[in-house]
Amino acid sequence: MKADKNNRIARVFSMSLILPAALVLLLFAGTGIRVSDEHITVVYGEQAEMPAYSASFLGADLTDLVQVTDNINYDEPGAYEIRYVCRLFGIPAARKTVSVQIVDIDSPEIVLPNGNIVFTRIGEEISMPEYTITDNHDTAEELQITFETGFDHTSEGTYDSTVTACDLAGNCSMKSLKYIVGEISEADFTPGVFDLFAYDSAHVISRRDGIYMSKRDYDQLYFIGDSNYLIMGQYKGGLDPRRVIARYAMSPGTFDKPAYFNNKEVIRNALELVRDLKPKAVVLHMGLSECGNGDPLVLAEMYAWRIDQLLQIDPDLQIIVSAITPVTKDTQEAAATQEQINRANYCLMKMCAQKNITMIYSSEVFFGEDGYGDPGHFQPDGYHIQGGDFQMYTDYVRDTAELRR
Repeated sequence: MKADKNNRIARVFSMSLILPAALVLLLFAGTGIRVSDEHITVVYGEQAEMPAYSASFLGADLTDLVQVTDNINYDEPGAYEIRYVCRLFGIPAARKTVSVQIVDIDSPEIVLPNGNIVFTRIGEEISMPEYTITDNHDTAEELQITFETGFDHTSEGTYDSTVTACDLAGNCSMKSLKYIVGEISEADFTPGVFDLFAYDSAHVISRRDGIYMSKRDYDQLYFIGDSNYLIMGQYKGGLDPRRVIARYAMSPGTFDKPAYFNNKEVIRNALELVRDLKPKAVVLHMGLSECGNGDPLVLAEMYAWRIDQLLQIDPDLQIIVSAITPVTKDTQEAAATQEQINRANYCLMKMCAQKNITMIYSSEVFFGEDGYGDPGHFQPDGYHIQGGDFQMYTDYVRDTAELRR
């Protein structure tokens, strides 16, 4: 009897242990965590949107009992985790892990401040263009930069090339380069060093000789160009507004936009006004706003395109190209640096040589000793000629330009 009693006590005791344990196991087994997305990809530089989650047991909401932790470092691409744990009575009842991948998808940025045209003198070693390359994550030292410059620098010509930059994630960017092997190098365009006259082998630049154009000839000149001409036509000492066709920031690219004539905005563009006014000769001065794109070849080609259009209107029209005037300093307001202007004027001179067009280099009277525009000749913005010096420009035109008879 005593043995039976002891066995019953043992069974009762065992059940007192087993039933709560079973209940706990059942409770834990029935507890579940659900997340809206178990694999998240985050673009480096952006913040991850945490997935929605919930936990429950037999319809009872246990979401408030879920603890969320992660090891995510948003400053470093890589693999990370978000961990979800639901605790009952302080004991983990359910777990869930979400994988997070931070990926760098941005390619390095290549900036060529002077454009993608590189000038190299025949026989000299290849000049690398001025450039800056930055990446959203990797340092400059970690980037792989490759120049493809396979050409014969002893032969004159134009060659296509590339610069490629790749980051540690394998993202690459590329810029096309155009190498021009000839008579001038990159260093020659430096303000204070550059001298356009030195490269005028075709003698297209008309030099000053102290013999002024007659008033009769001068009165036949029309001036087509940018805001410098527009302003000169508005104030005393400048240009006759009845012979000014201009607009703000006029360039070959905006040549077909409505222009100002006689200080009034008209619906006609420069081409249409030339057709209607039938001038004997025109002086073109424009392009500062397009110098800043860093491609002087394109600017010269667009100049040539507009010149061809003018000659289609009147094959006998005499066209004189006035060099783009300097800026007093390299500022964003001026739209171009002085080096970019020097490059543009060089290419414009070569274009004039090809088309047998006269060029006047008015910049020479506005330069300071540093190769920039002398601030004394310009308005505070650094690129508009000041009123007191309008006559310097008109005198220069009368002293250099010649009309065909």
